Amino acid sequence: MARDVFATLDLNLLRTLRVLHQEENMRRAAERMFVTQPAVSQALKKLRHHFSDELFIKTPTGLKPTSFTDDLMDNVGPLLDSLSSTLNQGETFDPAEIDLDIRIALAPHMISFLSSRLFSDIRKEAPGAEVRIEAWTSETLDNLAKGDLHLGISLEVADLPGELVSESLSDDFYRVYVREGHPVLGNKSNLKLKDLDGCEIAALLVPDFNYQETHIERIMKANGYRATVGFRCSMSSSVTEVLRSSDMVYGASSFIDPGELKGLRTLNLRVKNQQLNYPVTAYYHRRNRKNPLTRWLTGLVTGRLTS
Repeated sequence: MARDVFATLDLNLLRTLRVLHQEENMRRAAERMFVTQPAVSQALKKLRHHFSDELFIKTPTGLKPTSFTDDLMDNVGPLLDSLSSTLNQGETFDPAEIDLDIRIALAPHMISFLSSRLFSDIRKEAPGAEVRIEAWTSETLDNLAKGDLHLGISLEVADLPGELVSESLSDDFYRVYVREGHPVLGNKSNLKLKDLDGCEIAALLVPDFNYQETHIERIMKANGYRATVGFRCSMSSSVTEVLRSSDMVYGASSFIDPGELKGLRTLNLRVKNQQLNYPVTAYYHRRNRKNPLTRWLTGLVTGRLTS
């Protein structure tokens, strides 16, 4: 008769395996579970014996899961996340009791507009929290999947890792920015794509969204217009500074801090008589879909975007 693997398994060990799989590092796993590294090492030893598999291979930076571990967590991980969410639903959430580090990544164009406002909102309700806000990078999705970040805010991301979910928070309306006295667009308030034909473009690089081709490039090319990018940068303040000293045009978010718009004009762009818009999206780990902290944070961001 085959051995009943489930009946003989300590479910606390399964939770340890889940955290190790997410962190791929013994020290970080121990810190996250508030236990010692020897305790995690002993749990891993028991798990290896139970499953008759190495489970993790040591690497210079930590641990690499075996294919058996990856397959097991693909199937068991969502069940553990669902169980955690269900058991925690009845807990009363009070932001004033938060004493942890809240870690959030914002898309580059959101940094100047949202970071200080969001910090103020968080600290008002959670004075004991330490707030860490960083720019969205090529590593952000991995950090969200590992649990190193509570929340990420950006535009729509393709090829989202299976551990993550997305949630649309607000519509962002596309705008075009040019310097005061622009020789071609200086007297206009509303634009059509043909008005931009041949204009040189300044572009903000947003990881996981437009590193290959910007939004305005795609739209113009799809409609038969020329799109030439003369400047690309991952800092919005640098893009707007270039605008002030050139005749470039900048197609971007409406969520820009007023301080960055000094000396610039904001123009509306319509394509086929429609205002362009796209969703500002929150990203977080699947296990946190119903987590009160996640719901509170997304609510604060939505409030700022819609106020």
